Amino acid sequence: MKTSIMSPLRTTILTTLVGVGFASVSLAQQMPVSFSLDWHGPMQGVNDSATNTAITPGDILRPAGGMVGFGAPVPDILFTGGLLGLVNYNQCVGSPPGTRCGVEVDAMSYGRDFQISNDPNSFYRILFSVDEYAIGRQMPGPSIFSEAPVGDICADIITTFGMPVMPVTPSQAGSHVSMVDGNGLFSLGAAGGFVAPGLGVVEPNIPDTGLPNGPFDNGSHVDALDFGPVSNPTKESIWFSVDAGFFDPRAGVPNSDTSGAQGVSGGDVLERQASGALRIYAKAAELGLDGAGPDTDDLDVLILFENGIDGFQPSIKPFDWLPAGGTDMLLFSVRRGSAVIGRLDSIQGLPICEGDLLGPAPPGLTHQNPGIYIAAESMGLSTSRSGGGWDDDMSGGDSEPGRFLDCQPNGIEDAIDIGTGGSPDTNANGIPDECEPPGSRFCFCDSTTAPCGNPDVDAGCANSTGVGARLDTTGSSSIFLDDMVLKTTNMPLNKFGMYFMGNGSANAFVADGVRCV
Repeated sequence: MKTSIMSPLRTTILTTLVGVGFASVSLAQQMPVSFSLDWHGPMQGVNDSATNTAITPGDILRPAGGMVGFGAPVPDILFTGGLLGLVNYNQCVGSPPGTRCGVEVDAMSYGRDFQISNDPNSFYRILFSVDEYAIGRQMPGPSIFSEAPVGDICADIITTFGMPVMPVTPSQAGSHVSMVDGNGLFSLGAAGGFVAPGLGVVEPNIPDTGLPNGPFDNGSHVDALDFGPVSNPTKESIWFSVDAGFFDPRAGVPNSDTSGAQGVSGGDVLERQASGALRIYAKAAELGLDGAGPDTDDLDVLILFENGIDGFQPSIKPFDWLPAGGTDMLLFSVRRGSAVIGRLDSIQGLPICEGDLLGPAPPGLTHQNPGIYIAAESMGLSTSRSGGGWDDDMSGGDSEPGRFLDCQPNGIEDAIDIGTGGSPDTNANGIPDECEPPGSRFCFCDSTTAPCGNPDVDAGCANSTGVGARLDTTGSSSIFLDDMVLKTTNMPLNKFGMYFMGNGSANAFVADGVRCV
């Protein structure tokens, strides 16, 4: 948006681009993210922003934009559950919130997730979501610990930082920050004032407060996610997993049993191919799941780098997916209630928790349980095995390169500075606002635009003072800091003036000046 100033005498003006803080931000363009929602929340049955189609838990969604700090619109449907091949999709479309209609995608990937390396100089981060029951380890906000008490975390996307080489143990306890918000409004938690780009879903989501009872939530829960370029479904595959049917011990209801409707296990990874065909890509047993019987484990996070060879080539040891073209890098977690939880993993010998990132079991072991590649504690999650009050459930996940950018410089990575509230980023471009100018000057009145032969190449059109007016700013464009001050100079004294804002429009002559918006 742009601001200008007018005088009813000899208007004129140098307008300034007021800050990107007031601009409409397209999160889908700035930070491509795809996600799904579970069947418990209020978005089921709500029409999306792009096609006016009712959202289901089987759809892959994307943000529709919005203004940071002012909320985001309802997300768009990127791929419907019908396109993915979910057999109950048509009967689920239009179902109201809390309808258990057997259509839920609870993990997804486009097969291009960042290949995690054993090189300590190849930094990586894990992006993830949690459900409304997560409590987190104690750490500064915005974090699970700071936002969970007010129900402001389970629709967020969170990033780790400072991750060591895998396998990562519980003693390497790490940290995280929330980087994408559910609704795009200011935080309600202990990190009050924190604001981030929004997905366009509903917050808060206080556990067990929905109506008619706890399983029907007042807020949204991000159940699957992927960052980065989106697959072209006519040329590329989409990989995902669906919700199992066993009982959720915390919510007190069975899961959606999408696996039963599809005739697969909730521990299987499915592949929707470019031809439209749907097949099992990786069976639960290949991942060390369903040891207690069919559909007894539910894969809840999918991080996949597909090597380009048809079918699944499982990893048999960490990092054998390097270089590209080796095995497939497939990391995952399991949801609360899965039978494999509590069993000893095949890498660290620890009881498996629902917040751990796991990989297929190496061959030749007496048991074939998955291995813990990244312990939940190292991502800032609470676990009972480390004395936490609860086992946090990781719901969606992705891997990204851990680039270190520090524009100030203050020794703190820009993403961390932004995520912790140390630096605002109102236009969501990943650059702290203090590293960007608050605006740029435009609408100079040269000889080609002066309506009355009254140019001023350094300002607006010359007024009765003999020079053109100027509108400048001090401070920043940050809504968070709220420190921008508008200042006008070279105006006639004791005359009425007016500031106004508007979306970009054509310049127009007004008296002997030019109005620029």
